Amino acid sequence: MWLSLKNVPDYLIPQFKSKIIDELNDGKTNVFELAHIIKELRSYDQIEPEELKQILLSHKIQSNPSVVIKILSDEEVNQFEDINSYFNNIHDKKVGKDIWISEVLNKLIKHQF
Repeated sequence: MWLSLKNVPDYLIPQFKSKIIDELNDGKTNVFELAHIIKELRSYDQIEPEELKQILLSHKIQSNPSVVIKILSDEEVNQFEDINSYFNNIHDKKVGKDIWISEVLNKLIKHQF
């Protein structure tokens, strides 16, 4: 058993990432727990751009798009200044999910490619 992803053998990571993406679409695992794992995987450069796209377009992220803020690095949040603004606005229910998805998620997806 590993307490940190940096100690997990590389050969186990692909199946683990696949399971995380499956959980984001059909699983019962808390989305914020998944977000923490995704952020950690990203910090070790273990998430490919196509996988991030799958994550951002997953059912749980689409249902609760403000979770994205939990998977972004501080640099990414600062790079996209409007993400914080959109996050605050969706949290305060000043904008709907559709705007968050079109403005923030699409920007992040385009940035990855």
